[in-house]
Amino acid sequence: MQKRILIVDDEPAIRDMVAFALRKGEYDPVHAGDALEAQTAIADRVPDMILLDWMLPGTSG
Repeated sequence: MQKRILIVDDEPAIRDMVAFALRKGEYDPVHAGDALEAQTAIADRVPDMILLDWMLPGTSG
């Protein structure tokens, strides 16, 4: 089973680049653009790891 990694970043280009690299490593990347999306993704299925931007709009990582 692939390890699920949640990418939380408000910049779509960064999320896409990181997800691309993770897929090459046979991981299962999940995207979130803000804290609310991240909370929803975590509630759906807890990821094995979270890559978190600490400067999100309206929220600090």
